[in-house]
Amino acid sequence: MHGIYKMNILRTLFKIVYLTFSYLIKGIDKNYYHIMRGNYFADIGLFNYAIRDLKLAHKDNEDPNVEAALGWCYSQINKLDISLDYYRKAYSKSKDPEIVLALAYAEYYNGNIATARALVGKLSLTHKDNSKLLEGILKFHEETEKWND
Repeated sequence: MHGIYKMNILRTLFKIVYLTFSYLIKGIDKNYYHIMRGNYFADIGLFNYAIRDLKLAHKDNEDPNVEAALGWCYSQINKLDISLDYYRKAYSKSKDPEIVLALAYAEYYNGNIATARALVGKLSLTHKDNSKLLEGILKFHEETEKWND
């Protein structure tokens, strides 16, 4: 397992080098560069670097997916209040089910249990045919029930 983890880190670092080369030499889009680099850093657990790049992308383009990615990165370093702010910004621009479910978790972990359950309840009603999303909703219910015992 440890060797596989090292290979994934090396592969991701190679992707970052190649991406940087593409940005500097080929001139790929600056926002795309920062979003991809931020995602790569997040993939290997370097969340502060990921946040830095995602913020650079967010400065020029307040995309809800970038805001959700920032929310996730901040949650990973236990800055739950900042995470919640980014998820709320993303939700204000997009009602994408994954953003809604992520916001529900952020609300829950910040103590806003009724808000979290209301968000998940709406998803349950409006996305009955999405099995992947329903799995996420079920997982939410299971995890939040454990915390209430």
